[in-house]
Amino acid sequence: MITRDELDSVFINLLKEVQTISYGACILQNFAVNTYGGSEMSILVVMAFDRYVSICHPLRYNSIMSLTTVFRLIGTAWLYPFILVSILVLLTVRLPLCGSVILKIYCDNWSVVRLSCIDTAVNNTYGMVCTVAMLVVMPILIVISYIAILRVCAKSSKDFRVKALQTCAPHLIALATFLVDVLFEIFLYRYSPTTLPHALRVFMSIHFLVVPPLLNPLIYGMKIRELRIKIIQLLQRQPFALKGSMQL
Repeated sequence: MITRDELDSVFINLLKEVQTISYGACILQNFAVNTYGGSEMSILVVMAFDRYVSICHPLRYNSIMSLTTVFRLIGTAWLYPFILVSILVLLTVRLPLCGSVILKIYCDNWSVVRLSCIDTAVNNTYGMVCTVAMLVVMPILIVISYIAILRVCAKSSKDFRVKALQTCAPHLIALATFLVDVLFEIFLYRYSPTTLPHALRVFMSIHFLVVPPLLNPLIYGMKIRELRIKIIQLLQRQPFALKGSMQL
């Protein structure tokens, strides 16, 4: 459990110009952040496969996406990034460090590796392999699944295309949001981040960690009619609430 005082200290430390963290906690944070990013991407691939089966092979959906298959896909979606990131972090831990200052407000692998006193060619090569595996191979798999979906939709009726769009749109929005955030995060600290205001750097750094988890329930929840009605009702009541408070 996280107490209120501990939570307050986290936000206070976040807003400081200089944040401090132990080496062990930094490595753990590095592992957690990279595992989260990899798992998010691999889960999006599994979801793309689910969309492909439901649209391209609707009559075989139950036989293909059996409970056993679902458990295997979910297990692979978590295990694949876990193994990749574990090796990545183990390669980082072996490095002696000559510095203790990183530009980000949290520890990521690139920021820690660049503090090393020795040659980091192995780390850089494996880091590139992980980047390609997560941000090139996986999006390609998603693109392949959607090419197959588009081919089926091109031969189908208008109603079928509308239903396919309703099925795929939330997934595509979630994918685009996550990829933009991750790519922005990767390139941000390669190009003079110190020229940006501190508050803006803090927001940009935590954006990919905070925004996708907050948006995903809304993106996928909008397909649920009851939730959609409640949100519309809430938005319709809001102006009246504001007007009433102004009159007081």
